[in-house]
Amino acid sequence: MWLSDSRCGEIVEVVWNSCATWDTVGSIISREDRCGKYLEWWNKNVFGNVKRELEKKKKALLKAEREALHNGLNFQVRELQLEINILLDREARMWNQGACILWLSNGDNNTIYFHSKATHRFRKNSIIGLFDASNRWVDQSKTIATVLEDFYKQLFSTSCPSSMASV
Repeated sequence: MWLSDSRCGEIVEVVWNSCATWDTVGSIISREDRCGKYLEWWNKNVFGNVKRELEKKKKALLKAEREALHNGLNFQVRELQLEINILLDREARMWNQGACILWLSNGDNNTIYFHSKATHRFRKNSIIGLFDASNRWVDQSKTIATVLEDFYKQLFSTSCPSSMASV
């Protein structure tokens, strides 16, 4: 959500480039710590709470709509509607990111159960072998396919059709 705001990238760049040394791992870690602290401050004081800002803007919109009815000027109403749309977009992204985080942390809690059921069904539905027309056990995939094909050809064909007119 922060990446949609250009100020976030500016803060990261300024904080990251503020240290003069690049020679140690410690300097990278300290840069990362400072960057995190500045982003927390920025989130709290500049970016703001989306829900709180949305409520403020909606109240301001109601007030601006009442004023627009009296004086006929609605440019402030349009500005507030645009700001509300941006905040609603941020809120939707926030919920989407929260859902992704929950799914990544919890995953599908029933994975083992469903995997075992699918494996069991696969084993149950597998054809290991068949007896052919001469009652021989066939267990190779090509010969199983031939046995099945011959069986259904024989089942759906007839050698001596009678009363074709009724058919």
